[in-house]
Amino acid sequence: MFSSDPSMITRKEKMDKEEETRAIRGALMAELDAINYYLQQGRLFNKEFIKKVHEDIAKEEITHFGEFLRLLYENSKEDFDYIIKGWNEASKLIGSNVDFPLKVENAIVNKNPEHPENSLESFVYNALQKRKIRKIGKIIKYDEESISVYEIEEKDSEIVQKNDSTTYNLQFLNVQFNIRSDLPLNKVFNVAYKAGLKYSNKEDLTLLSSHPLSLLKSGDRENKSDWEVPGNIANDIIKAKEEIESLGYSDITVILSPIIYSKLFRVYDKSGVYEYELLRHCCEIETSPLITGAVVISKDSFYILEKDEAKVEFLGKEGVYSTYLISGKISPYLIDKNACIIYE
Repeated sequence: MFSSDPSMITRKEKMDKEEETRAIRGALMAELDAINYYLQQGRLFNKEFIKKVHEDIAKEEITHFGEFLRLLYENSKEDFDYIIKGWNEASKLIGSNVDFPLKVENAIVNKNPEHPENSLESFVYNALQKRKIRKIGKIIKYDEESISVYEIEEKDSEIVQKNDSTTYNLQFLNVQFNIRSDLPLNKVFNVAYKAGLKYSNKEDLTLLSSHPLSLLKSGDRENKSDWEVPGNIANDIIKAKEEIESLGYSDITVILSPIIYSKLFRVYDKSGVYEYELLRHCCEIETSPLITGAVVISKDSFYILEKDEAKVEFLGKEGVYSTYLISGKISPYLIDKNACIIYE
């Protein structure tokens, strides 16, 4: 048994918060011990009414356990980050995702990004809305760790997928951040937001250039005209758009570097019309500091294979710092290099 003779306790000073938390955990252990004791002893009696009373007392002890659990949450909310993490890990093993039955405001583990609350997690997901390149592609849920790309041979009347293939791994993306658990949300949300921005940048870089199947590595490069001459940027992009549409693709987007985008606000051929006006009616325009020129692409040709959607996980606590991880797994996949034209 866990109890001690109170008369033997000579301490006069009050407990600090850490000692209070340990005491509450001890009370939880004592309640579990009492529950098991009454249920096990009850089964040994022959008389049914004694068994019944023992079972009733055990249920009361379960209620007491719930009371102490509530005290633990009030005194040490970070304990519930670990509890919920364990709950979710067990759910994966069981194969049944059931939400934790208590609403825990500070825990940020596997919450739905479509309905963020005013929590640390919400700032991460707000920053993840800054991801640009995923908006251009068609996102497909992909359950494998790698993708096999087969060579294609085009003939006049047929298209043949060859036996030769190259395997590419999906890219694991992650950003870890540490926050002080002893500070209010308005003192730490900037850390979460900056971590989300960093992840957004990593994903855009993966889809644009760093992955072997990224747009800049898979697309078709073409020579550009002199873009210092007003009108030439728009003319080259419109030409690329027409080439892509001649293949049967549609829904064209152009991604421009900020410098190139700024040049669109020049008057074209003394007409009083900006180059931007020539482009905005024929295709969508996006900007990215991760490129130096322009990428003209059909959304119909660009797929994004996503095994793990970006999520936030609580990793643990050391001292006053709590550690969190933003992670996901993704790969770009351009189904036709001719549907992506690159100007650099």
